[in-house]
Amino acid sequence: MLFCDPRHPYALPVRTPELPTSKADYLRGGMSRVQGWLNASTAVYMTSLEVLQRQVGVHGDVCEIGVHHGKSYLTMAIGLPPGEGGVAIDVFGDQAANLDGSGRGDQDAFEGHLDRLGLRDSTEVIASSSLALEEQGFLEAGRRFRMFSVDGGHTADVARNDLQLAERTLVDDGIVVLDDVLNRHWLGVISGLFDYWNAGGTLVPAVLIPDRLVLTRSAGQAAEYRKLMDATFAGAQEKTGVPLGPGTVDVYWQASWVVRDDEGGEELLPGPGHALPKEEPMLHVPESYLRRLEEQLHAPLSRELARRYPVLATVARPVARPMRRLARRMKR
Repeated sequence: MLFCDPRHPYALPVRTPELPTSKADYLRGGMSRVQGWLNASTAVYMTSLEVLQRQVGVHGDVCEIGVHHGKSYLTMAIGLPPGEGGVAIDVFGDQAANLDGSGRGDQDAFEGHLDRLGLRDSTEVIASSSLALEEQGFLEAGRRFRMFSVDGGHTADVARNDLQLAERTLVDDGIVVLDDVLNRHWLGVISGLFDYWNAGGTLVPAVLIPDRLVLTRSAGQAAEYRKLMDATFAGAQEKTGVPLGPGTVDVYWQASWVVRDDEGGEELLPGPGHALPKEEPMLHVPESYLRRLEEQLHAPLSRELARRYPVLATVARPVARPMRRLARRMKR
């Protein structure tokens, strides 16, 4: 049974492309074992974009700045074809380099997930601030990326720097995915994006998914990625042709998903409007507060107030009864 308006574009689940089973299993449950912040629909888009790139002949490695415990990085790195791998960059224990305090990555936890999923050999881990990567030779190493996730520091300077690094190491048909671009708590990201463009940055916006902006090397490539997304995820498309900076974006939002794997398996992931909310546990309330509340609710209404404001008394009595019952229940 659906719990949303059937005319709404998200009323029916959207089918993913066929994913490697290892990727599908990560979406179906493996992701919940990794600490971090990642919208489930964003994970689906990230996972699917990596697979769609392969289908249209885009090759290269993947990279993320700001991996935390790897929740987002793994959407790209799991199930890569032979000869492709990933680079994971985070300050990890060097929290003095975490200029805005936006997350505390744990290298041991991250590498534990790499070991568990068999990705240690295919992942290069760089424990460093992204501001130091250029002087460390990151741009000269020759490694180039088809999918580059920017989720590091959230100041304008760091966001601009990371976009410049991504632009200079991206393959011709690759994409950059910028996190928290519209997050009202981290406005340095969108400030850094426009600083990047004002400084001559050439990446072009293409698609907006929950929390993240997908950018490409050219307007023509942006149009191709929009076509690819439209052909794959039309059921989750919210709006097209929205102006942003030097281009336009198509907007995709949250949905329920049927995750398909390359072994013929399908599984529904609940999404907005498709599942009843879980019953939340009672919040802990101090015993002294509950005792005072119960005493006040059991006390009769002031005769003076009742005499002066009979309407108030009429309204208050039926409200007080369920409140007394609630107080007794919370006290138990």
